[in-house]
Amino acid sequence: MKITDLDAYKRLVNMFEEKGYSQGVEDKMPIYSWDNVRVIPKNLTPGHYVHANSYGKIKFWEIPQKYRTRAFFLHTLTSCHKDIVEYVKSHMNEFDKQFFKDHIATTYYSLEFEENDFEYMPLEYIDEEMVACAMLRAIHSRYVDRRDEMDDWFYSVHRRKPEVLTQDLYILGARCFASKRGGKNKFLEITPKEYRTSEYYFALCLNNSTPVMEDVPEEVLTNNFLVSLLNDSMENIKCFSEAALERELPMAGKGMVKCWQAAIICDGYQVREIPLNDERVEFFLANYDKDSSEYAYGFKDHYKRYLRQKKGVQKPKNDALELASMATLAGAMFGMGNDEAIDFGNAITNASTDRQCMLPIHYGLRVESEYCKKYDREEYLLEIYKKLGIQVVEEADAYYYTAILPENISVSHDEFGYWIKNSDGEELIHYYDRGPFYDRSVTVDKNNVTL
Repeated sequence: MKITDLDAYKRLVNMFEEKGYSQGVEDKMPIYSWDNVRVIPKNLTPGHYVHANSYGKIKFWEIPQKYRTRAFFLHTLTSCHKDIVEYVKSHMNEFDKQFFKDHIATTYYSLEFEENDFEYMPLEYIDEEMVACAMLRAIHSRYVDRRDEMDDWFYSVHRRKPEVLTQDLYILGARCFASKRGGKNKFLEITPKEYRTSEYYFALCLNNSTPVMEDVPEEVLTNNFLVSLLNDSMENIKCFSEAALERELPMAGKGMVKCWQAAIICDGYQVREIPLNDERVEFFLANYDKDSSEYAYGFKDHYKRYLRQKKGVQKPKNDALELASMATLAGAMFGMGNDEAIDFGNAITNASTDRQCMLPIHYGLRVESEYCKKYDREEYLLEIYKKLGIQVVEEADAYYYTAILPENISVSHDEFGYWIKNSDGEELIHYYDRGPFYDRSVTVDKNNVTL
């Protein structure tokens, strides 16, 4: 559900229109590039000074008074320019309420960071209209500018003038700003208890990738509440608490199923958002074959992490990557160009890796049709290795297994990569190791062995 579909949003818009409020006007003054401030353009404008100031070419105190126009301040007033913020604070008689409304409309920086507009604008400017303008701008920025961290202004208002924050603003804030990190939900903590309704908690759980449901009261977590969340989008499963995941609900044609089961049945990709255990692994594999895209892109990596955690094994470190990175940095320090330094790093990586006993993890080919339901691509490759008598010891890094080769198997280099061959010189498996250390690909691209 989009935030614009929420009843709280519709009520806010209706209130705004019924009371005759108006949003600020975005200033569209042209900003001209001006890197060399010693060369004065023929038609010098405040827009030149905006660019020069923003990129540190000139200090605010160096800008002539006649170019410090209203438009200039609309484009430069941010917490990044402390001197300009301090000027506005000490000359507030020059900046009326309409200025701040226009500033909110002109740049989302007006609402961000510790010194956002609401942190220092006069209290009489902070009213129902102003905070509504801010919320509408924050929503616009979230969906158009793709900026999620737009909550600083809300906390400033809560601290300075909390009485102007309405229940609808808290509901919309729960949808836009709330998250639970480090065991704390900062937004929930500032929400007045009388505003923590079922509607509020529903907005809190929508498209929230943090465990916010852990703080939803049991009396709110009815079956209808959970069903409504899942009907809205199966992606909402990512905020479910463990208790909610295990809640059984009726599902058409399936009888009673647990919430996590419903999510997997309806959208197998959502398994990546569900903490795994043996029961959940077994259920997923009973519903999706190993050659399915849900298995490849939703389950496989998640399952590997689960197995490592279950066995107490740490994720393999990319030692070759770290070595190549250090070698590249060293090359750059000794005066090599960027490309030359990267090649140097790759050469060190390749030289340091004994490919006679390092074999690729990733299989870039299709699994034979008779085995595709039984093995995924990496499992199939392991079976091929096993057939050749190759003993795979462990994952050495993100790309290679440490392996022990039998006497009749060897690895040789060609212009495109590496061949695994038998003692008769027969070419069995080909793989390549391409790309710089920061974008490397190690993959089997030819296989002449069948099970």
